[in-house]
Amino acid sequence: EAAEKAALAAERARLQVLAEEEARQKAVEEEEARLRAEVEEQRRKLIEDEEARLKHVMEAQAEERHAMESAQRRQAQDQAAILAAHERQQIFAEDSRQRALEEEEARLKAAVEAKTQQMNEEEAARAKAAWDAE
Repeated sequence: EAAEKAALAAERARLQVLAEEEARQKAVEEEEARLRAEVEEQRRKLIEDEEARLKHVMEAQAEERHAMESAQRRQAQDQAAILAAHERQQIFAEDSRQRALEEEEARLKAAVEAKTQQMNEEEAARAKAAWDAE
């Protein structure tokens, strides 16, 4: 009877370790999903903000074009120089914004990977400690 009780206790302990392991794995998966959703939401927000900014820029450009056409009738050479400088500035600004978006996405991906790695390491340490305790 004592051997049966010891075997049952060992089985209960093994099942408890398995249940804890499953709960930790679920927590890791939920955290990964939450972080992925956060990254996607931030990415979506950045894209929405950029689209709104581009719409505003396009509206501003339309207004500028009308003013430029009037000025061009008066001073064609000056207008061509202003337009070229403006286009170079927009290209530079757009390149800078794109780089910032890519850097933010890379930073967020690295954060997700680091958090996942940390949780996996913690989980492995707990599993090893539980295993060693048995």
